[in-house]
Amino acid sequence: MTTPQSRSVIDLDSLAVNGREALTVAHETVAGTTALIVDNVYRDPDYVRGLALSLSYHRRAGSYPGYFAYLSVSASPVLDLINTLMSDIIGAYLTFTFPYKDDLVFAIVTDRAADLSPGQRRPHVDDFCDFAALIYLNPPEQCSGGTSFWRHRPTGMELAPDGADPASIPTREAPSDQPAAGDATGYPSDSTEVWELTHVLPARYNRLVVYNSQLIHSPFYKEDDFGTTLPARRLTQNFYLDRFRFPGAARSASRQRLARTAVDTSGPAG
Repeated sequence: MTTPQSRSVIDLDSLAVNGREALTVAHETVAGTTALIVDNVYRDPDYVRGLALSLSYHRRAGSYPGYFAYLSVSASPVLDLINTLMSDIIGAYLTFTFPYKDDLVFAIVTDRAADLSPGQRRPHVDDFCDFAALIYLNPPEQCSGGTSFWRHRPTGMELAPDGADPASIPTREAPSDQPAAGDATGYPSDSTEVWELTHVLPARYNRLVVYNSQLIHSPFYKEDDFGTTLPARRLTQNFYLDRFRFPGAARSASRQRLARTAVDTSGPAG
C-alpha cells in the first residue's frame, strides 16, 4: 500500500517577500523612536490578500475593534526582513511574541464607531510586546487611514517608560468600560483636550510599518472609508515582536504578567 503524496493548498512561493532591490525603505522618527516603513513587501500581494479573505474571522483579541484569523504558516520571511532593516538601529534582533508565535495573523476592523467601548475611544499601548508591525492589505482604491500616534497633554507622555507599572500609563487612567475626559466620540482621529495627535503612518497597499509598541497609538480609521462586507473592511497582517532574549533571561514582573494574559487583555496593534 502506498501513501498518497499530500499537496499543499497554499502556494508558499506566492508568500515570498521581495528582495532588497525591489523595496522602498524609509525610517521616520516618532517620539524619539525609529519607525520602519517598507513599501512593496510581498512579491504577490494580491495572493496574500486573497488568502486572507478566504479565512474565517471569529476570534477576538483584547480590545481590538474586530476579529483575527490565524494560519499555521510561517511568517519568518517578514521577520527576517524586519531584522535585516531594523536590528542595527534598535541594537537587537526581534522574535515573535507569545502567544502569537510564528503564524500568519490577519485582522479586520468590524466594530462601528458608535458601538466602541470607552477604552476603544482612546489611544493605547501594546504593553505585552516590544514592537508591533502591520502590513496593510487593502488595495489602493480603498486603502485609507493608517496608524496614529498621540501625546497625553497633561503629562506630555508619548512613549510608556520601559518597565512602567501599567496602571501608571495615561491610557489606563480610567477602566476600559468607563468614559474619561478626552475620549473620542468614535475612533480616535482628532486631537482633544487630553490627547494630541502627533504623527500618522499612512496606510498603503503592501506596505509594512514597524514601531515601538510602547508608543501611545491607535488605528487611524475613518469608518465611512470602508464597507461592511469582508472584502471592503480594513484588512491588515499583524505582527507582535519582542527583543530576542537568551533562554532563561528574565522579563520584568509586569511584562510576565501581561504576556500571560495578552490574549484576553491586550489592545493589539493599530
